[in-house]
Amino acid sequence: MARYGWIRSREQSGQILTASDASGNISPSPSPKPRREQEWDRRDILYVLLAMTAGFFFVYCAALALPPFTGERVLWFVAVVVVLLLNGSLGALAVGGYIELAHKEWSRLHGVLDLSFVYGALALVATADVAFSWWLFSTSQSGARWVYLGLAAVGVITGGWHSWWRLWPHREDPDEQRWTLFGLLSALLGFGLGAILAIAGLAGAAYWHNGQQETGRLVPLMTSIQGTYVALGDSYSAGEGLGPPCAADTDRTGCHRSIKQAYAELLLDSSRHQILTPAEFTACSGAVVADILKGTIRRGIHVAPQVDGKVHRDVHLVTLTIGGNNVLFSKIVTFCFEKANCLNATFPPSGVSSGPEKVKPGPLARSWAPATALAVGRDDTALFRSLRRDYPNARIVVVGYPYLFPAGSAGMWPPDCASIMRRFGQPERQGIRLLQDEFNNLTYEEAVAAGIEFVSPNAIWGGHEPCGDAGQFTNSIKPLLSFDDPFLTFQTPLDGGTFHPNDAGQQTLAALVSCYLNAYPSAPDPFVSGPPRPLAVPDTAFVRPVDLGLREAPGMFGPLQGCS
Repeated sequence: MARYGWIRSREQSGQILTASDASGNISPSPSPKPRREQEWDRRDILYVLLAMTAGFFFVYCAALALPPFTGERVLWFVAVVVVLLLNGSLGALAVGGYIELAHKEWSRLHGVLDLSFVYGALALVATADVAFSWWLFSTSQSGARWVYLGLAAVGVITGGWHSWWRLWPHREDPDEQRWTLFGLLSALLGFGLGAILAIAGLAGAAYWHNGQQETGRLVPLMTSIQGTYVALGDSYSAGEGLGPPCAADTDRTGCHRSIKQAYAELLLDSSRHQILTPAEFTACSGAVVADILKGTIRRGIHVAPQVDGKVHRDVHLVTLTIGGNNVLFSKIVTFCFEKANCLNATFPPSGVSSGPEKVKPGPLARSWAPATALAVGRDDTALFRSLRRDYPNARIVVVGYPYLFPAGSAGMWPPDCASIMRRFGQPERQGIRLLQDEFNNLTYEEAVAAGIEFVSPNAIWGGHEPCGDAGQFTNSIKPLLSFDDPFLTFQTPLDGGTFHPNDAGQQTLAALVSCYLNAYPSAPDPFVSGPPRPLAVPDTAFVRPVDLGLREAPGMFGPLQGCS
């Protein structure tokens, strides 16, 4: 049987393929069809548009948890598909771009529009891929990073291989298998661009929505306290996501203290620096209860304790928020975004710190959260008593945490809130609000037991939660690079204060503290009847304040005087 092999010869009109048989005789083969000047024609544009539409709705419906895109498995499936297709497009376009530059005789693209489309699409896909990689490596566990790298490598190699051998075919008739070649690239590219568009749209909506801030409460002038002021606590007290940073943050510890927008600084401004004078502003983002007394190691750098353990009789006001990082609020939010019916699921998931020692993973609402909150309550007791000893003449005010979610039903606009509200079903949102109530009540009870004070933001914050119908005092998802960080550490590069008080929120916290202190020139009696007395808070189960003979915490159900 004769065997034929293809050899190439050049003529003035271009390449002509000839065939040779086993005996060496050469016979001309039919001339190939003339090469078209533009290989990327209307059909490919149609493929791009159709696949772009599919990619957009694929990602958008998954983000909004629209059926059938619900649950954790679907979210992971969507992520895997997008990563593979995005990196497949990257590999195909990168190899195609190389061929266009280095081997023009192999090129199938000759029109300026074609070339512009290839290089423009390559730049867009590469930018999106780098941004996603940056975010993932800044925020995720090492396991997720390796999985992503593996998927990305498979996508790039597969896309590049098909591009080299199939999509820019220098060994085949360029008019053969038209759809298989450029139609495949068009569909692949279109899906990736659609996914990018959906993600960019959701991020853009979140950026816009968080920029539409309400005006915070007017901070009244405090008239009941004179003396020095110490501000302690975690990110809610530090002013996470707001600038500019304190000079003390030059050690890159990530404390993210804001010298203008944190409520402690706004309190000082409200006093016109005549009544209150600053002593210490040591609140630090990420702080847990133990950090206030003992300090910690962060990024290999020692972060000093927020208090020095000495007695300071000259201090007359101390404020703080603390405990939210101990109960892993941020991890719970992420967990419930990914997993349907998260309150009954085992928490924390594999690879996430379990929180306090001796608290084993278990059902979030029934087991882990109550056990963790009670353990944090015991830590609060030691901290509050230590503060009472170190600042004997001070009003020490613990500020509770506002709700992370509103109680209303899910709508479809704006898109970022539609995603949040639909991903966190109403039972989950209500369950998390209940957990916050129990945690704040426990903190209030421990404060009373230690002889210090507590004020709740519930009443003043009503309707102003993330995606609240009265405007946000707390950011929803806030995808904003922290350009206020002069050292560009970007610990969380796509998080500019997600689920933290915004400017209006910090102003409202300052108003809350000022109104509370003006309404109660001296510490109020927390008991329903009888004089203040020693209080023992159970450490094995939640007990409502009323069951311990306490009034509801100030600010819990009604506005404080001057803050209506």
